[in-house]
Amino acid sequence: MHDLVQYVSRDAVHPERFQDSRRQFVFLVRGGEKALPEKEELLEEVVDALQRRRGLQIRYRSFDGARRSVRIEPLSLALYDHQLYVIARPRGREAHPYRFSRIEAAEAVGGTFQYPDKDSYDPERVFANSFGIFVEDKYAVERIEVSLAPRWAAFVRSHRCIARRSPFTQAGASTSA
Repeated sequence: MHDLVQYVSRDAVHPERFQDSRRQFVFLVRGGEKALPEKEELLEEVVDALQRRRGLQIRYRSFDGARRSVRIEPLSLALYDHQLYVIARPRGREAHPYRFSRIEAAEAVGGTFQYPDKDSYDPERVFANSFGIFVEDKYAVERIEVSLAPRWAAFVRSHRCIARRSPFTQAGASTSA
């Protein structure tokens, strides 16, 4: 969203018109990690490990509520639907999104790791086959059809599916996701 404000104001002929830009261009946050100020030190630990390419030992609460300890190689910090995720590789496995608010502790461990090249790791591919954020094997990807009432026509014409899929079709008609 910051990029949008920069785009709107970058070639301003009259910069004084943008003195109130933070109020003129508003991006409302629906809670999310902005509501977690008590985790600032944890976020600093994660960012430091990301920048230094160091492994982390995290204590994580899974979606089902189970706590587990896992060693990860943090690859990206991603914002998805107002929520913060650490995309990381657990030892010997594919990259996985860990919801930041469910990371209870993190400690740098071991030396540095080799950051994967672009062909091996693309953060957007982590979510390519997901409907929402669930990308585990136990949540299989399935083709679905959605039929919406005609009153949703304007909404679906102006919104896109997640994961860079094609735009929704006209309301009232079936669409695949």
